Amino acid sequence: MIVLSSQDETRESLDPTDVSHSVYEWLSEEGFANQGGRWACGPSDWFVVGGRWSGELSKFKYKVTYEDSKEFIRSCLVNKKDKEDFDKNTWGVSSNLIDQYKPQLNEWWKDKTGTVLEHPWCRDTYRQIGYGDDSMRLTKDLFDNIKGDLESYQSEDSWICLDHYANEHDYLDDSVELKDIIDRNMIYNEDDVHQTKHNVKWLTVIDYHN
Repeated sequence: MIVLSSQDETRESLDPTDVSHSVYEWLSEEGFANQGGRWACGPSDWFVVGGRWSGELSKFKYKVTYEDSKEFIRSCLVNKKDKEDFDKNTWGVSSNLIDQYKPQLNEWWKDKTGTVLEHPWCRDTYRQIGYGDDSMRLTKDLFDNIKGDLESYQSEDSWICLDHYANEHDYLDDSVELKDIIDRNMIYNEDDVHQTKHNVKWLTVIDYHN
């Protein structure tokens, strides 16, 4: 799930972890995940920022695909038999290979993104507030990359549009096509979406279980 939130930056520029904390606390206070009491009616019973989708926004921002990461792992293999077995595997990259080539994978990711963060496959998926790129300011470039990739993409992902400034929110479930969400809720307007400091748009990735 992705939360599109409006943040106030009139006093100071926000750190991504500040936004992650803000979104996490709002979801918790509103009962997004509920495991207590006789009845639990929230949409999930557990959630974290990032989780299994940690680094997803960086993939959009820097245009790094799953196939790019997979091909890098393959390039690390020196044995012909290992490469043949790798090519036959239809289940994706194994956790054993990720563990084996973790240092190389992290260095490759840092070169690709210019960040000091670990590769998404090497992260702790239970980290409550996620990592430094699991909340990201919605810039024009990020908007264009997401819009281009998601316009025709169908998914079970949900989106929550949260406007702290107007004290409003809009829950969009998986019956809504992402291309419609983009058209309705992510129209990029220089004056409204990003440049107005009391209404700066941020994206936050949420992993949840229901």
